[in-house]
Parts: sequence; C-alpha cells; structure tokens
Amino acid sequence: MRVRDKLGAVEFLEIDNNDRLYILGENIPDSSSGAATFVARYTPAGKLEGVYELPLSNTPMTRRFVTISGDGDVYFLRTQPTGVDVVGVGFRPLANAKAIDVRPKADTSFLSSLTSKFSAIAAVRPSNRQQVIESAFAFEGIQWMVTPANYGADPDSACTGFNRIRRPWYLQGKIGQQVRGVPYCWGCHGSLAQFRARVEHGTMAGNVCTRNAPRPDVAGVDCSAFVSAAWGLSVHYTTAAIPAIAKPVTNPWDLRPGDALNKPGSHVMLFLRFTSDRRAEVMESSTGGCNGRVCRNIYPLAALLARGYQPVRFRALADDTMVVAQDAYSMEKEKEAPQKEAQKRKHRH
Repeated sequence: MRVRDKLGAVEFLEIDNNDRLYILGENIPDSSSGAATFVARYTPAGKLEGVYELPLSNTPMTRRFVTISGDGDVYFLRTQPTGVDVVGVGFRPLANAKAIDVRPKADTSFLSSLTSKFSAIAAVRPSNRQQVIESAFAFEGIQWMVTPANYGADPDSACTGFNRIRRPWYLQGKIGQQVRGVPYCWGCHGSLAQFRARVEHGTMAGNVCTRNAPRPDVAGVDCSAFVSAAWGLSVHYTTAAIPAIAKPVTNPWDLRPGDALNKPGSHVMLFLRFTSDRRAEVMESSTGGCNGRVCRNIYPLAALLARGYQPVRFRALADDTMVVAQDAYSMEKEKEAPQKEAQKRKHRH
C-alpha cells in the first residue's frame, strides 16, 4: 500500500463473497492537518481497485467503527448527540493509481476562535520529559484503599443528562479493596500527593457527571488537570487554555514523550510513544475509554487528527531532547512482571 504522504496504521478488515480484500489505512502528512483514514479494496490478485473515504470528524475511537458486508458494502458508524448513525460509504475507483490520494478538508475555525481569546502565563516547577512521564505513570499506577467515605452513599447521586451516577465505574463495589489509578473527577485538579492526602482524610473519590457543575467535595483529576499535573503546572489549565502555554507540533510524527494531543473545549491526552504499528499510545484521564480513571490507551493517529486533536508541546519542554520512553516503559514492565507471575501461580493452584 502506498499513500501520498506517510503511511500510518494498516489493518486487514475483511474478504467479501467475491474474494476481494478490504484494508483499513491511514495517510498522515508532515502536518497535523490533512490526515485521512480510508478503506482500500483489492482484487483477489492484489490489485488496487479503489478506496472508501471515511469522514472521521465525529467517530468513536475506542471500538471498531467500520464493517464490510458480504457483498462488499462498507458501513461506517457516525456518532450523533442523540445516537449512532450507520452510514454507507461511497466507493471511488482508482484506475492504475500508483498511490492512494485522499485529501480531506480541515475545519480549523473552532480551534482559531478558542485560541485567539487566550493569553496567559503558567507557573511551573522545574521539569523535564523524564519527570513528566514518571509523573504520568504514577497517576496511573497508584494503588489505594477504597473506604466507605471514599465510596460515598448508595444509591449515589445521579448525573444530569446521563444514565449514570457520580461514582466512576471502576470503583463500583470496591469498598475495602485496593484499586489502581487516580479516578476521573470533573473539574478537579491537584498533585498526586494532594489526591492521596484527600482520600486518606475521607474525601469521596471521582465524579463522572461532566454535565453538572464541578463539586468541591470530591477528589481526582479530569483530563486537563492530569496533563497540567504531569507537566508540573501549579494551576489547572483547561483544554481551551493549553494553547496559551503549548506550541503546535506541525508534523505529528515529531511528537515526543511528554507532548500532548489537545482538542480545545473537549479533551486532552498526554503522548507517550508511537507503537510498532504506528499508532499513538497515550495516557489520559477519561470517563469512557479509561472506565473513569487515568489509564493508557492506543489510538489510530489519523482518527485523532481528523477529530480535531492538535499535537502540541509544552513550552517548558521545547528544548528538552531527552530520550525517555524506553527507560519509562522498561521500569513499568519490571513493576508489572512480579504481579503477573503471582497471578499465574494463583490460577495454577
């Protein structure tokens, strides 16, 4: 498979009743705009017939969003405020094409309207990429005991506009048990030490009611508070404020550990590394993708860019060329190895 710019993730999808092959691919240019995801159709002999261009402006990233029928029809899941639409995607033939050329139109008006309003100065503690990554892993890996006070009353308060309650899902039924990770908490912020101190003093943990006003009686971090803390910021910078303290990374392939993918007014994720299959591994505090806590996830890069996520670099890390990913991941694997071995022994017995 050849594309106009650089090939991102590639995934085999299906073979239809006529033995044609369908491959999901990404084209990612040396710019954060213009990334595209498509399905390429090949003959049984391996010749490219054409593509189905996927409009990724509002698609789910945590589950498969494309399916192929036996007759070769491509269907696409598109989320709407009231539900999910199943959309048939049109086929564009490519006769004797040497490379797949997909050129989506990028809408940057929303981003421009937000960033034009912001001017701010961030107070920070001395930090480097190694400390940013270690801090992120600490938020994900912290283990703490859930007390009745941390858990809250049952039944818990309901969220406005959601069929859910205040308590993050990963804490359900965990009174008296050790859990892993700082919980998602809408509007909350603070350092890891502050979170531990608050839960040890009986503060309720987490709040996933993102359509309600933030509450002062709960502890945890939301997405931007987590990134702010990892970067060493002394205050909480929201997703709309982050462009004031971070500069764009024009080429998304230049993302380095400790950078971020930010969608102003929506969500932000801390970038960790590119995986071997060219996807983006991130750390985030999320209600859905993380089950209501800080966790690691892997997403197709083109899907993130098409949804409006902007690669950005915290200005305090602009001149930091430290290589940190290998050390950070080897440390994490060393920590996890004894736990995995203990689990294996438990299952054997």
